[in-house]
Amino acid sequence: MAVDIWNSLWSGKGLLEKGLRRRVGNGTSIRIYKDNWVPRPENLKVVSDPVLGNNAMTDTLLLPSGGWDLQKIQNNFTLHDVEAIMKIPIGNKNAKDDFIWHFEGNGVYSVKSG
Repeated sequence: MAVDIWNSLWSGKGLLEKGLRRRVGNGTSIRIYKDNWVPRPENLKVVSDPVLGNNAMTDTLLLPSGGWDLQKIQNNFTLHDVEAIMKIPIGNKNAKDDFIWHFEGNGVYSVKSG
């Protein structure tokens, strides 16, 4: 029984990797160049070269007031990434980053969207 559950979970890993993305809260746990966090249909990661460092976090792209630092983003990302990043809403700067399902408007996984 436990082996069947494990096999089911393991076989769904690829699906989760394709549709699970991060919702930006305070930005302290989302790696800019490694994590899925940019909402667009073809790729959930930034495509720009890692000029800010491979392990840079999204909080380095936020202003102290909580909005995006447009100048920093424009200086370090391709236009394609800039446009996508700037569309991401920033909520409460004290909120933790979260995982959401990219293919549903409410962020919750459904069998239909999977």
